[in-house]
Amino acid sequence: MSAHSKSLVHWFSRSILLPLIATASIAAQAAYPERPITLIVPFPAGGGSDNVARMVAAKLETELGQPVVVENKAGAGGNIGTRLMTQAKPDGYSIGLATPGPVSVGKSLYKQLPYDPEKELRPVILLNESPLVLASSAKLPVKDMPSLQAWAKQQKEGANAGIGGTGSINHLMTELYRQESGASLMDVPYKGGAEAVTDTIAGHVDMLFIPISAVLSSIKANQLTPLFITSNSRSALLPDVPAAQEVGLRGVVGSAWNGIVVPAGTPDGVVAKLNEALNAVLKRDDVREAFRSQGLETKGGTPDQFREFIKADADKWRGVIEKSGMQKI
Repeated sequence: MSAHSKSLVHWFSRSILLPLIATASIAAQAAYPERPITLIVPFPAGGGSDNVARMVAAKLETELGQPVVVENKAGAGGNIGTRLMTQAKPDGYSIGLATPGPVSVGKSLYKQLPYDPEKELRPVILLNESPLVLASSAKLPVKDMPSLQAWAKQQKEGANAGIGGTGSINHLMTELYRQESGASLMDVPYKGGAEAVTDTIAGHVDMLFIPISAVLSSIKANQLTPLFITSNSRSALLPDVPAAQEVGLRGVVGSAWNGIVVPAGTPDGVVAKLNEALNAVLKRDDVREAFRSQGLETKGGTPDQFREFIKADADKWRGVIEKSGMQKI
């Protein structure tokens, strides 16, 4: 066969096969999902994010008509499970729960993060948010920020704050508060937020920044005194507690959050279908009420909106870490 003939055969083959491949890909996306979906949660079973994931998975099954199986892949502050998400096949059958630590903070905190969340994950939707609240022990003679500041000035050893792990959101928010307010506040480190809350309630620690979702019941039981929330506006969950700007701390804003991501390279059609189904889940009254009862604000929106949200979150915490001189782990 001459070179010219071979070229014609090659051209003819491509002209036939490429449209067929494209058609098959479009058909596969249209039929998605055709089998069970795995939702990777990078934290242990029983925690707050795991509870969110399991509730969303149960409702997503109804929307998509296929089982959504939760798999807990905990370790290294969420980094192990998040890395597994980046390594999964980008076909929509492996999706992941995203949270601030491994997705927006990790690159600035770890010397060698084994994945690049910006390049290797594709945002699908922001599920919910929980602003943090600065809460003091109810055992202190403190009712608001002016009384806290007056009390702190009288303490020879200064005031202290519980820290639930290096690089945790409550740690970074405490550092941001120091940077914005100029307050002298000594860190009291703990392995996790739950231990820090327990000791603050007991009066062993003066105060802490913690997601509203983690202490709403303790606040309602008058075990902790809420001083302000790290949001631009008041929360319906704590309507009597001032927002950051109301206490002169406009820059002390941030939240804990949960979202859904997929591996980079996941087809547009699959991402769009997941986003549509998850938005429908978030519009359900039972889901919104369940989130509200846990101190979580229901969100939703588009993949692009979630991408911009993650970028802004990452930029903010990068700035806080760099300004603090915090050493990378």
